[in-house]
Amino acid sequence: MQHWIRTVADVRIHGTIHEQPAGRFAKEELKPHQHRPGYVLEVCQMRKVASDCLVSYEASRYSVPWKYISQIVAIREQSGNIQIYHQGQSIAEHPKTSEKHKLIMQPDHYQGSPHLCRNRCRFPKKSKSVA
Repeated sequence: MQHWIRTVADVRIHGTIHEQPAGRFAKEELKPHQHRPGYVLEVCQMRKVASDCLVSYEASRYSVPWKYISQIVAIREQSGNIQIYHQGQSIAEHPKTSEKHKLIMQPDHYQGSPHLCRNRCRFPKKSKSVA
């Protein structure tokens, strides 16, 4: 999204102001408003939680607590993490994987689940540390 804004939207001639938005912003020399954080453009995508407690994001799947099965959640990517929200409440956070088709799961998301997803899921075994 940011790439499109910088390379397309900000450089074309805008239909209302009849000039490039990037040039207009530079001329206006806008300053941040005191005591307010800068505006952050954030991409938020909505997903439905599958029966295996997973949501898809950029060709990988991330777990959420089992009680959100069939619910709609919001996914935000921020600082290399995937944050998942339900009705504005943070319900899960995972490091974003750079590889496609990966399963990123937290075993505690399945604890207490009355659903079969708890029994079907296979979690990676913890590696033993070598001294």
